[in-house]
Amino acid sequence: MDRMDNMDRMDWASWRWGAMAMVAVVLGAAGLAAGGELPFLVLAPAPPRGAGHEACAPPAVESEHRPQPVRAYRLSGPVSDAAAAWVQRPTGAVDEAVIRQQGPVAVVSFPAAMGDGPMHGLHSLYVVDRQALAAGEEIRVAKWVTIHHSCGWGHAYKHDPERLTAHCLDTIPLEVVGHDLWDGNFHSDVRAGDQLRFQVLSFGRPVAEAAVRLKTAGGWEKEEPSDQEGWVAFQLPADSFPGDWGEFRSSQRTPFTVQARWSTGPEEARTRMTSTLVWRAGPARAAYRSRLAGLALVLAGLGASGLGVFLFRRRLRWRQPWASL
Repeated sequence: MDRMDNMDRMDWASWRWGAMAMVAVVLGAAGLAAGGELPFLVLAPAPPRGAGHEACAPPAVESEHRPQPVRAYRLSGPVSDAAAAWVQRPTGAVDEAVIRQQGPVAVVSFPAAMGDGPMHGLHSLYVVDRQALAAGEEIRVAKWVTIHHSCGWGHAYKHDPERLTAHCLDTIPLEVVGHDLWDGNFHSDVRAGDQLRFQVLSFGRPVAEAAVRLKTAGGWEKEEPSDQEGWVAFQLPADSFPGDWGEFRSSQRTPFTVQARWSTGPEEARTRMTSTLVWRAGPARAAYRSRLAGLALVLAGLGASGLGVFLFRRRLRWRQPWASL
Protein backbone atom coordinates (compact mmCIF):
# COMPACT_ATOMS: atom_id res chain seq x y z
CA MET A 1 0.00 0.00 0.00
CA ASP A 2 2.83 2.41 0.89
CA ARG A 3 4.53 1.67 -2.40
CA MET A 4 1.34 2.37 -4.34
CA ASP A 5 0.84 5.61 -2.39
CA ASN A 6 4.40 6.66 -3.27
CA MET A 7 3.77 5.86 -6.93
CA ASP A 8 0.55 7.89 -6.83
CA ARG A 9 2.42 10.83 -5.32
CA MET A 10 5.15 10.53 -7.96
CA ASP A 11 2.55 10.43 -10.77
CA TRP A 12 0.76 13.45 -9.30
CA ALA A 13 4.05 15.35 -8.87
CA SER A 14 5.13 14.53 -12.44
CA TRP A 15 1.74 15.59 -13.82
CA ARG A 16 1.85 18.80 -11.78
CA TRP A 17 5.36 19.75 -12.93
CA GLY A 18 4.43 18.89 -16.50
CA ALA A 19 1.31 21.04 -16.37
CA MET A 20 3.24 23.95 -14.86
CA ALA A 21 5.93 23.67 -17.52
CA MET A 22 3.32 23.54 -20.32
CA VAL A 23 1.53 26.60 -18.94
CA ALA A 24 4.84 28.45 -18.69
CA VAL A 25 5.70 27.59 -22.30
CA VAL A 26 2.29 28.71 -23.58
CA LEU A 27 2.35 31.94 -21.58
CA GLY A 28 5.93 32.63 -22.62
CA ALA A 29 5.13 32.10 -26.28
CA ALA A 30 2.05 34.29 -25.99
CA GLY A 31 4.08 36.97 -24.25
CA LEU A 32 6.74 36.96 -26.96
CA ALA A 33 4.13 37.07 -29.71
CA ALA A 34 2.50 40.05 -28.05
CA GLY A 35 5.80 41.74 -27.39
CA GLY A 36 5.42 41.25 -23.62
CA GLU A 37 8.13 40.38 -21.15
CA LEU A 38 9.02 36.84 -20.18
CA PRO A 39 8.75 35.91 -16.48
CA PHE A 40 11.83 36.26 -14.33
CA LEU A 41 14.18 33.29 -14.34
CA VAL A 42 14.86 32.06 -10.80
CA LEU A 43 17.15 29.37 -9.36
CA ALA A 44 16.26 27.27 -6.30
CA PRO A 45 17.70 24.10 -4.70
CA ALA A 46 16.74 20.95 -6.58
CA PRO A 47 14.76 18.12 -4.91
CA PRO A 48 16.90 15.38 -3.34
CA ARG A 49 17.98 12.61 -5.65
CA GLY A 50 16.95 8.99 -5.20
CA ALA A 51 13.86 6.84 -5.52
CA GLY A 52 10.74 8.92 -5.60
CA HIS A 53 12.60 12.24 -5.44
CA GLU A 54 10.14 13.77 -7.88
CA ALA A 55 7.47 13.53 -5.17
CA CYS A 56 9.63 15.23 -2.53
CA ALA A 57 9.04 18.88 -1.81
CA PRO A 58 12.15 20.79 -2.92
CA PRO A 59 13.82 22.83 -0.17
CA ALA A 60 13.34 26.59 -0.25
CA VAL A 61 16.89 27.31 0.92
CA GLU A 62 20.07 25.36 1.47
CA SER A 63 22.24 25.11 4.58
CA GLU A 64 25.77 26.51 4.48
CA HIS A 65 26.72 23.76 6.96
CA ARG A 66 25.99 20.85 4.60
CA PRO A 67 28.51 20.67 1.76
CA GLN A 68 27.68 18.46 -1.21
CA PRO A 69 30.01 16.92 -3.82
CA VAL A 70 27.56 18.03 -6.52
CA ARG A 71 25.37 21.12 -6.23
CA ALA A 72 22.09 21.05 -8.15
CA TYR A 73 19.43 23.75 -8.68
CA ARG A 74 16.16 23.82 -10.57
CA LEU A 75 15.01 26.66 -12.82
CA SER A 76 11.64 28.31 -12.31
CA GLY A 77 10.62 27.83 -15.95
CA PRO A 78 11.71 26.53 -19.34
CA VAL A 79 14.74 27.99 -21.10
CA SER A 80 15.75 28.11 -24.74
CA ASP A 81 18.40 25.96 -26.39
CA ALA A 82 20.70 28.99 -26.25
CA ALA A 83 20.74 29.00 -22.43
CA ALA A 84 24.15 28.58 -20.82
CA ALA A 85 25.41 28.35 -17.24
CA TRP A 86 28.66 29.15 -15.47
CA VAL A 87 29.93 28.93 -11.90
CA GLN A 88 32.52 31.27 -10.42
CA ARG A 89 34.63 29.50 -7.81
CA PRO A 90 35.95 31.05 -4.56
CA THR A 91 39.35 31.44 -6.23
CA GLY A 92 37.80 33.47 -9.07
CA ALA A 93 38.09 30.66 -11.62
CA VAL A 94 35.07 30.21 -13.91
CA ASP A 95 33.78 26.83 -15.11
CA GLU A 96 30.82 25.82 -17.22
CA ALA A 97 27.86 24.32 -15.37
CA VAL A 98 25.59 21.68 -16.86
CA ILE A 99 21.92 22.27 -17.72
CA ARG A 100 19.90 19.06 -17.95
CA GLN A 101 16.22 18.49 -18.50
CA GLN A 102 14.84 16.22 -15.76
CA GLY A 103 11.31 15.59 -16.89
CA PRO A 104 9.55 18.95 -17.20
CA VAL A 105 12.13 20.72 -15.01
CA ALA A 106 15.51 22.10 -16.08
CA VAL A 107 18.24 21.43 -13.49
CA VAL A 108 21.65 23.12 -13.35
CA SER A 109 24.52 21.37 -11.57
CA PHE A 110 28.24 21.68 -10.94
CA PRO A 111 30.79 19.63 -8.93
CA ALA A 112 32.27 21.00 -5.70
CA ALA A 113 35.24 19.19 -4.17
CA MET A 114 34.94 18.36 -0.48
CA GLY A 115 37.46 19.59 2.08
CA ASP A 116 39.03 22.82 3.24
CA GLY A 117 40.76 23.85 0.03
CA PRO A 118 40.23 25.79 -3.20
CA MET A 119 36.50 24.97 -3.22
CA HIS A 120 35.92 26.34 0.30
CA GLY A 121 33.87 29.54 0.19
CA LEU A 122 31.41 31.30 -2.12
CA HIS A 123 30.31 29.84 -5.45
CA SER A 124 28.25 32.07 -7.77
CA LEU A 125 26.10 30.19 -10.27
CA TYR A 126 24.76 32.03 -13.33
CA VAL A 127 22.21 30.96 -15.93
CA VAL A 128 21.84 33.23 -18.99
CA ASP A 129 18.99 32.70 -21.44
CA ARG A 130 18.67 34.79 -24.63
CA GLN A 131 15.53 34.88 -26.76
CA ALA A 132 14.87 36.97 -29.86
CA LEU A 133 11.91 39.33 -29.92
CA ALA A 134 10.04 40.91 -32.81
CA ALA A 135 12.08 44.05 -32.12
CA GLY A 136 15.20 43.35 -30.12
CA GLU A 137 16.17 40.70 -27.61
CA GLU A 138 15.16 39.42 -24.19
CA ILE A 139 17.98 38.36 -21.83
CA ARG A 140 17.15 36.66 -18.56
CA VAL A 141 19.77 35.98 -15.89
CA ALA A 142 19.34 33.88 -12.76
CA LYS A 143 21.98 33.91 -10.03
CA TRP A 144 22.48 31.78 -6.94
CA VAL A 145 25.32 32.11 -4.42
CA THR A 146 26.07 28.93 -2.49
CA ILE A 147 28.35 28.76 0.54
CA HIS A 148 30.37 25.57 0.15
CA HIS A 149 31.59 25.16 3.70
CA SER A 150 31.76 22.93 6.74
CA CYS A 151 32.74 23.91 10.27
CA GLY A 152 34.48 20.52 10.48
CA TRP A 153 36.99 21.62 7.86
CA GLY A 154 38.57 23.99 10.36
CA HIS A 155 37.71 27.41 8.90
CA ALA A 156 41.15 27.88 7.39
CA TYR A 157 39.78 30.70 5.21
CA LYS A 158 37.62 32.46 7.79
CA HIS A 159 37.90 36.26 7.74
CA ASP A 160 39.85 35.99 4.45
CA PRO A 161 38.72 39.11 2.51
CA GLU A 162 39.32 37.45 -0.85
CA ARG A 163 37.11 34.50 0.02
CA LEU A 164 34.41 36.63 1.66
CA THR A 165 34.09 39.34 -1.01
CA ALA A 166 30.98 39.22 -3.19
CA HIS A 167 32.40 38.89 -6.70
CA CYS A 168 30.85 39.61 -10.10
CA LEU A 169 31.49 38.44 -13.67
CA ASP A 170 32.22 40.93 -16.46
CA THR A 171 30.70 38.51 -19.00
CA ILE A 172 27.18 38.62 -17.45
CA PRO A 173 24.73 41.01 -19.17
CA LEU A 174 22.93 41.91 -15.92
CA GLU A 175 23.50 40.75 -12.36
CA VAL A 176 22.60 41.67 -8.80
CA VAL A 177 25.44 41.57 -6.29
CA GLY A 178 24.51 41.24 -2.62
CA HIS A 179 26.86 42.62 0.04
CA ASP A 180 27.19 41.77 3.74
CA LEU A 181 24.97 38.72 3.41
CA TRP A 182 27.37 36.41 5.32
CA ASP A 183 29.79 36.75 8.21
CA GLY A 184 33.50 35.99 8.51
CA ASN A 185 32.85 32.31 9.24
CA PHE A 186 30.87 31.76 6.00
CA HIS A 187 27.53 31.70 7.80
CA SER A 188 24.43 33.43 6.44
CA ASP A 189 24.07 36.64 8.46
CA VAL A 190 20.80 38.23 7.36
CA ARG A 191 17.83 38.71 9.67
CA ALA A 192 14.50 40.47 9.37
CA GLY A 193 14.87 44.17 10.04
CA ASP A 194 18.38 44.40 8.57
CA GLN A 195 19.32 47.11 6.07
CA LEU A 196 20.55 45.36 2.92
CA ARG A 197 22.64 46.75 0.06
CA PHE A 198 22.71 45.49 -3.52
CA GLN A 199 24.51 46.64 -6.64
CA VAL A 200 23.28 46.16 -10.21
CA LEU A 201 25.98 45.57 -12.82
CA SER A 202 26.05 44.99 -16.57
CA PHE A 203 29.23 43.32 -17.82
CA GLY A 204 30.88 44.40 -14.58
CA ARG A 205 29.87 48.08 -14.86
CA PRO A 206 27.33 49.86 -12.59
CA VAL A 207 23.81 50.30 -13.95
CA ALA A 208 21.88 53.45 -13.05
CA GLU A 209 18.07 53.66 -13.02
CA ALA A 210 17.53 49.91 -13.05
CA ALA A 211 14.21 48.91 -11.49
CA VAL A 212 15.09 46.74 -8.47
CA ARG A 213 12.44 44.93 -6.45
CA LEU A 214 12.79 42.90 -3.25
CA LYS A 215 10.14 40.24 -2.59
CA THR A 216 9.81 38.15 0.57
CA ALA A 217 8.27 34.73 1.06
CA GLY A 218 5.53 36.40 3.12
CA GLY A 219 4.35 38.45 0.13
CA TRP A 220 5.92 41.83 0.97
CA GLU A 221 7.62 43.62 -1.92
CA LYS A 222 9.12 47.00 -2.65
CA GLU A 223 10.75 48.54 -5.74
CA GLU A 224 13.49 51.16 -5.88
CA PRO A 225 15.69 52.54 -8.71
CA SER A 226 19.45 52.00 -8.56
CA ASP A 227 21.60 55.12 -8.17
CA GLN A 228 24.40 56.29 -10.47
CA GLU A 229 26.77 53.64 -9.06
CA GLY A 230 24.18 50.90 -9.35
CA TRP A 231 23.44 50.77 -5.60
CA VAL A 232 20.07 50.24 -3.99
CA ALA A 233 19.12 49.58 -0.35
CA PHE A 234 16.15 47.89 1.33
CA GLN A 235 15.18 47.27 4.93
CA LEU A 236 14.03 43.67 5.15
CA PRO A 237 10.68 43.49 6.97
CA ALA A 238 9.67 40.97 9.61
CA ASP A 239 6.59 39.77 7.76
CA SER A 240 6.39 36.20 9.01
CA PHE A 241 5.95 35.03 12.59
CA PRO A 242 5.36 31.56 14.08
CA GLY A 243 1.80 30.79 15.08
CA ASP A 244 3.09 29.60 18.43
CA TRP A 245 6.23 30.89 20.17
CA GLY A 246 7.02 27.27 20.93
CA GLU A 247 7.67 26.91 17.19
CA PHE A 248 10.19 29.77 17.16
CA ARG A 249 13.57 28.73 15.76
CA SER A 250 16.41 31.23 15.56
CA SER A 251 18.04 29.06 12.86
CA GLN A 252 14.92 29.07 10.65
CA ARG A 253 15.59 30.67 7.26
CA THR A 254 13.07 31.89 4.68
CA PRO A 255 13.99 32.99 1.16
CA PHE A 256 13.68 36.40 -0.41
CA THR A 257 14.28 37.40 -4.02
CA VAL A 258 15.87 40.50 -5.52
CA GLN A 259 14.80 41.24 -9.11
CA ALA A 260 16.33 43.79 -11.47
CA ARG A 261 14.99 45.06 -14.83
CA TRP A 262 16.88 47.23 -17.31
CA SER A 263 16.62 48.04 -21.01
CA THR A 264 19.16 49.44 -23.44
CA GLY A 265 19.39 50.30 -27.12
CA PRO A 266 17.04 52.06 -29.55
CA GLU A 267 13.32 51.33 -29.44
CA GLU A 268 13.38 49.40 -32.73
CA ALA A 269 16.15 47.09 -31.44
CA ARG A 270 15.61 47.15 -27.69
CA THR A 271 17.48 44.75 -25.42
CA ARG A 272 15.46 43.97 -22.31
CA MET A 273 17.31 42.37 -19.43
CA THR A 274 16.17 40.86 -16.14
CA SER A 275 18.18 39.32 -13.34
CA THR A 276 17.39 37.62 -10.02
CA LEU A 277 19.29 36.82 -6.84
CA VAL A 278 17.83 34.64 -4.08
CA TRP A 279 19.04 34.72 -0.48
CA ARG A 280 17.65 33.80 2.95
CA ALA A 281 16.87 35.56 6.23
CA GLY A 282 16.31 34.48 9.80
CA PRO A 283 14.02 35.94 12.48
CA ALA A 284 14.64 39.48 13.65
CA ARG A 285 17.55 39.93 16.03
CA ALA A 286 15.29 41.74 18.50
CA ALA A 287 12.89 38.78 18.58
CA TYR A 288 15.77 36.38 19.15
CA ARG A 289 17.21 38.54 21.94
CA SER A 290 13.79 38.95 23.58
CA ARG A 291 13.35 35.19 23.57
CA LEU A 292 16.78 34.75 25.18
CA ALA A 293 15.93 37.45 27.74
CA GLY A 294 12.64 35.73 28.54
CA LEU A 295 14.40 32.38 28.94
CA ALA A 296 16.99 34.01 31.21
CA LEU A 297 14.25 35.52 33.37
CA VAL A 298 12.46 32.16 33.67
CA LEU A 299 15.70 30.41 34.65
CA ALA A 300 16.52 33.17 37.13
CA GLY A 301 13.04 32.89 38.63
CA LEU A 302 13.34 29.10 38.96
CA GLY A 303 16.77 29.47 40.51
CA ALA A 304 15.53 32.07 43.02
CA SER A 305 12.54 29.89 43.92
CA GLY A 306 14.74 26.86 44.45
CA LEU A 307 17.16 28.85 46.60
CA GLY A 308 14.28 30.25 48.66
CA VAL A 309 12.88 26.75 49.32
CA PHE A 310 16.32 25.48 50.29
CA LEU A 311 16.95 28.36 52.72
CA PHE A 312 13.48 28.04 54.23
CA ARG A 313 13.90 24.29 54.87
CA ARG A 314 17.35 24.83 56.29
CA ARG A 315 16.10 27.53 58.65
CA LEU A 316 13.19 25.35 59.71
CA ARG A 317 15.52 22.46 60.52
CA TRP A 318 17.83 24.77 62.50
CA ARG A 319 14.86 25.93 64.64
CA GLN A 320 13.50 22.36 65.15
CA PRO A 321 16.50 20.07 65.51
CA TRP A 322 14.29 17.24 66.87
CA ALA A 323 12.55 17.03 63.46
CA SER A 324 15.48 15.04 62.15
CA LEU A 325 15.35 12.48 65.02
